[in-house]
Amino acid sequence: MNKSLAAFIGTLCSGILYCFGAVLTPLMDKYPWIIKWGPTLGTITCSASCLIAGYSSKPWQLVLSQGFLYGFGGGDFISIITDNAIRNRKLTQPCFLWSDDHVPIVALLYYPAFVFLAEWWVDRRGLAGGIMFSGASVFGLLYPPVLEWSLKNYGTAITYRAFAVFWLIIVLPMMPFFHGRLPMAHRRNPQKSSMTRYLKTPLFWAFMLVTLIQSLAFFVPSLYMPAYATIKGLPGGLILALYSGACIFGQLLVGTVSDHFDSSWLIGITSICSGISILGLWGHCNGFAMLASFALILDGLSAGGFSCLWQRFAMRVAPSEQKSSNLISFFAISRGIANVLTGPIAGALVQNSSSAVEGYQTLVNYSGTLMLLSSIGVGIRLLYTTKNVS
Repeated sequence: MNKSLAAFIGTLCSGILYCFGAVLTPLMDKYPWIIKWGPTLGTITCSASCLIAGYSSKPWQLVLSQGFLYGFGGGDFISIITDNAIRNRKLTQPCFLWSDDHVPIVALLYYPAFVFLAEWWVDRRGLAGGIMFSGASVFGLLYPPVLEWSLKNYGTAITYRAFAVFWLIIVLPMMPFFHGRLPMAHRRNPQKSSMTRYLKTPLFWAFMLVTLIQSLAFFVPSLYMPAYATIKGLPGGLILALYSGACIFGQLLVGTVSDHFDSSWLIGITSICSGISILGLWGHCNGFAMLASFALILDGLSAGGFSCLWQRFAMRVAPSEQKSSNLISFFAISRGIANVLTGPIAGALVQNSSSAVEGYQTLVNYSGTLMLLSSIGVGIRLLYTTKNVS
């Protein structure tokens, strides 16, 4: 298997995850049973996809299992393939892939979770969302070492099969406790929603645009920090672990603060802090301490919590709607578009540079500039109406 096919599988998986919400959300409104049984179906689908991958011997089988099935039932688990598979340039045995942000997210768990969260929390919805996102990041911080150990000692096929078992014996038994506050009887007779009218408002599209710009900048450090650290002779894995750990606290912090301060100010503060850290610390890195400071103190803590603002974005756009959380699926599309575009754009910037160092400096300028540009989200306040200003 070559790198381009691995990238295609990863992009397919992530794209399905981020964009599937726009299809799934209206289906959940029309068929409420999907909210109840979708997470269980997604868990079983993820288990099946890992099991199929464990017996795969051809590229199309991995495209089906880890690109499509895992994208439908799950999410960002894929995009870097093992060195052995890259060296061979062909798929002679199952190869293991995982994502750059190290967070397996089940799409059929992901979007119902927003519905459940909105039912259980109102005043502290930001904090609840921060806890939810940080929980995924905690797992994302812990499982890469486990994967490395399993791959080294048992190989790719056994590792895939072990994850298939993990989904069934660890995740599946949790499903009875994963539910919303409202009974199914209420969902069978839902109040008629007028969410489509909010999709035409300037405020909605302003949040969409800011999410797109911020995401185009956000994915670059997590994609290229490990390789950059390696070029500098620094431990790339440790840098990425620090970054992931900082994102945990960043998500909790931003989620908590969003319950007390307007989200437009948080967009500006987090974007400016992250942009300065990219241009100032990553752009002038001369050792481990500076790169670790960038990963741990500023960028992870600031930019890492942006997705936790989606709950407040939705409540701001549709303040009187019980189903305002449905809008989150559209913000996820903006992030998905950025996820798909970041790889080709960043790759082109690096390849068109005369040296690796110059290429990474171009990435720094690109990412830092876009991150600073996303601070225009502060101006979203000008689009608030008297009705929806708290």
